[in-house]
Parts: sequence; structure tokens; C-alpha cells
Amino acid sequence: MIDIKFKVGGREVSPNNLKSVLEKAIFQNVRDQIASRVGRISCPEHGKSPQIIGEGRDLSSLKFTVKGCCDKAVNEVRRRMGA
Repeated sequence: MIDIKFKVGGREVSPNNLKSVLEKAIFQNVRDQIASRVGRISCPEHGKSPQIIGEGRDLSSLKFTVKGCCDKAVNEVRRRMGA
């Protein structure tokens, strides 16, 4: 399964540790959309899944990066996300 993390204001957050119902819903929606687009990609050589990190000052400024052990899996994630 793909690993999706969020960092807002330098702090790692998840939908479970947010107080606002609206923010929880937004984060969960973003996570679900990424997971449905990307699916179960893993490195064909090492079997590891890439990591997607959404980072920014707030919800409206999130920028996503993809990290992985090999370029093949990372490039496939980027292709599926339309980057």
C-alpha cells in the first residue's frame, strides 16, 4: 500500500489528529483520491512502495513530493498523478 503523509506548518498531521471536521474531511478526501489514482505501486526490483508527502503552511498551500528507492516506481506515481 502506498504511504501518504501530510506536513502542515512543519508538523506531521493526519485526518485523525485534526480538530476541525472540515479539515478532517478535506485531508481524508485528498488521501483517498491519491490512493485511488496511484493504487498499489511498488518497486519491481525491491518490492518497496513509494512515499507521497504533501507539505505546506496550510491546506491551500500543499505541494506534493514523491520519494522511493528507484526511479521506476517514483516516475509511475508521478505519471498517474498527472505530474
